[in-house]
Amino acid sequence: MPVFTIVEEASGALVGVADESGETCCRWYADVDEVQSALVLTQHLNPDLPLSLGVTPLGTAFALTSGW
Repeated sequence: MPVFTIVEEASGALVGVADESGETCCRWYADVDEVQSALVLTQHLNPDLPLSLGVTPLGTAFALTSGW
């Protein structure tokens, strides 16, 4: 199953976004509409950093979070 995240356009590096408590974290989204909304907000907050959507297999995202 693919999950989506926000990445730097040039490098593909993950971009942290604020969670519900305001903490910055890396997030993966199962819902395309939700990640597109997050991309618009994150791009607005970082106007000088070109961003895009990244796609990651769910298992890889899980492994990157150390089993979180």
